[in-house]
Amino acid sequence: MKKENVKPKRTPPQEPKSRDERRREYAMAKRRKNRIKRIFTGLLFFLFLAAVAVTLCFTVFFKVATITVVGETQYTAEEIIKSSGLTEGQNLFGFSAESVSSSISQALPYIGEATIKRSIPDTVTITVESAEPSCAMRTDTGYILLDKDNKVLEKTDSVDKSIPVIELSGVEKAEVGLPIVLKDEKVMNSLTIVIEAAQKAGIAVTYYDLSDSSNIKIICENGETTLKLGEISADTIDRKLLLVSEAIKKEKANGNSVKGTFDLTYDGKAYFSPEIETN
Repeated sequence: MKKENVKPKRTPPQEPKSRDERRREYAMAKRRKNRIKRIFTGLLFFLFLAAVAVTLCFTVFFKVATITVVGETQYTAEEIIKSSGLTEGQNLFGFSAESVSSSISQALPYIGEATIKRSIPDTVTITVESAEPSCAMRTDTGYILLDKDNKVLEKTDSVDKSIPVIELSGVEKAEVGLPIVLKDEKVMNSLTIVIEAAQKAGIAVTYYDLSDSSNIKIICENGETTLKLGEISADTIDRKLLLVSEAIKKEKANGNSVKGTFDLTYDGKAYFSPEIETN
């Protein structure tokens, strides 16, 4: 079959626009152009005003006139303000609250937390909390006092008997005001979780032995009771120490001595071996 040649349909010629139509289209196009121009000009003016406002805020307005300290610590308000680096006359928004907080807790280690609050138009309030020794790490030259966040509070030759002593090795860095750094991250993790678990369980710890991370021990009850924990993990340590805490309370309630060793190396069990006294 022969294909028929289909001729494309021709678009009928449009009638030329009248002069009035052309004028209306030109007027509409001009109005659109002017509207866009006004929007663009308004946006530029808004950005200019915003820039001026920000500049004024950082140069003329909101200058610090009052710095107050709230909270009881061993440091004076003057010491805290000085360590913050804040001064009267500087801009209220010209500093990082996080950096100021870090500067205070590092320069004054017995401050556990410092919260910085701005109050418009000219006041800064520093709220501080005191840091307390959580444990003392024994070293060849003395002791390193640590708080609950493992921050180094100070280095000293002796410690109060109420502060638990920690035995471990591998200290890489111990700068006062900063968290202690151990060479072995596993030991660092064990140190954190065992202290937190003992505090949760209400165990009065005298001594932590982490010299062997696979055979961790705790001495408590004024040095009379030894807890053999073995290798610990965050999944099991809370349950182990709560178990032995209840066992100690039960034995004491029955008038029994807890002088000896609790073996907690078997999960879910606490085997007690009383210390045999020799004459």
